[in-house]
Amino acid sequence: MYEGAYLSDGKGISNWDVFSHKPGNISDGCNGDVAVDQYNQYLEDIDLMEAIKVNSYRVSISWARILPRIQPFVILFHFDLPQELEDRCGGWLSPQSHEGDSDKEPFVAAHNMILSHAAAVDIYRNKYQIEQGGQIGIVEHIDWFEPLINSTADKLATERAQAFTANWILDPILFGKYPKEMEMVLGTNLPEFSCKDKAKLKRGVDFIGLNYYASYYVRVCISSMCESGLGVSTTEGSYQPTAL
Repeated sequence: MYEGAYLSDGKGISNWDVFSHKPGNISDGCNGDVAVDQYNQYLEDIDLMEAIKVNSYRVSISWARILPRIQPFVILFHFDLPQELEDRCGGWLSPQSHEGDSDKEPFVAAHNMILSHAAAVDIYRNKYQIEQGGQIGIVEHIDWFEPLINSTADKLATERAQAFTANWILDPILFGKYPKEMEMVLGTNLPEFSCKDKAKLKRGVDFIGLNYYASYYVRVCISSMCESGLGVSTTEGSYQPTAL
């Protein structure tokens, strides 16, 4: 989604391409056709990295594009999904699980992503890793949270904010289960992992990559109004971030 060149060299259409071209979906009418133009600028990027002595290069490749001879860290799924999978099975929600319920669907979609990761890792380990000598892992979007004031309520709210972001994905992959804060808040709305799923998840990563973007202060807003711009306001079931 950052590489641009959305129709270059035989690339297929992704769900992001379709979504961003529909009028009204993006507030200023922009799309990802050019983005930061990494597809055309990557050689210049490598020259710049060489000049400042950077010794590694992690590159994301749209799943809808197949590029040969890529050796460094390659991310298969980076927000955009082949539109064919969106049309055929509803993306990360299968037709059987599609309930039209925003209270449940995000957790179903994330659950399917985690299981897809586990399945891909299992296939790679059993069929290709010994011969290729490669590694397989996951890259996670990471934010950091600190309580706005030194109170028990804000500290617990901070733990919930962390549980519903990075730990939501990493805990199942590392420990085979969701964070306890999610289990307490969501109850039966949170999908469960089978014993077979947990067995695959135990071998879920050789490495973890971190995309760190921002930090937030957290204030609990269960019994009081939170002012916009203070950071992250949390209730028992959700949080609303505002970058500082």
